[in-house]
This record gives sequence, C-alpha cells and structure tokens, in this order.
Amino acid sequence: MAREFDFYIVPTPIGNIQDITLRAIEVLKSVDLIACEDTRVTQKLLNHYGISTKCFSYHKYNERERVDYFKHELGAGKKIALVSDAGTPMICDPGAVIVSELVDSGYFTSQEVNKNDFVKVVRMPKTKVIESVEILEVCE
Repeated sequence: MAREFDFYIVPTPIGNIQDITLRAIEVLKSVDLIACEDTRVTQKLLNHYGISTKCFSYHKYNERERVDYFKHELGAGKKIALVSDAGTPMICDPGAVIVSELVDSGYFTSQEVNKNDFVKVVRMPKTKVIESVEILEVCE
C-alpha cells in the first residue's frame, strides 16, 4: 500500500461486481475489520474476491452506538474499512456520523476511488470542515 491510514472509506460496485479497483480490493484484504451497511451483501463481494476479513454491521440504526466500538478498535491499533451496499459510504448511506467523530478524535481517514466515483480526498483535517472534497457519483 502506498500510504497507511487507520480508517478507509471504500466504494463498492454499483450493479456489476467487477466494477471495483485493485486498490479497493487490496485495502479490504489488508484491514483488520470491515464495517458494512449489510454484512450479507458485503460478504458476497468478499467471497467473490477471496477476502476473509471479519465484518461487522454499521447502518443507520446502529451508527451512534458503534462510535465507541470504532474508537476502541482503532485505539487498539486495528485498521478499519467502511463500505456500503453499493457506491460510496456517506453519499446516500451511513458513514457521516463515524467519519465526523473520528476526524474530531484525530484519526486519519482515506477515501478510495472506483470507476463509479470521483473522490479527491487524501486526508481529512481534524475539524468538521472537510477541505478539498469533490464527489460525483454515477447512479444506475
């Protein structure tokens, strides 16, 4: 990996399971945990690419409760990736709460890019204001 972060925001394919970057696959294989909107949906993607990383649920109904879990795991030195069922987390999916909390706590976050997304962000500053972020998602 080019640069190591604590927390990754990884876009997943919209419709075609092969619409994922090699970098996204590499990140999903290398992290300790994957936070999923729906573990059943994500598990299909992981199985397709032979990824055995442990998953746990993170969705709009438990996102506030999971903040402490994320912080605990990151504090223990674990690397976490956040994925949604399709596309980029935080656009129409859960993710904004945890990213805001992690940025406020000083953790680095990284957004990976796939062919359905254009995301220009490498590091989010330790404020609620996210600088130089451009997102264009192509929805099917």
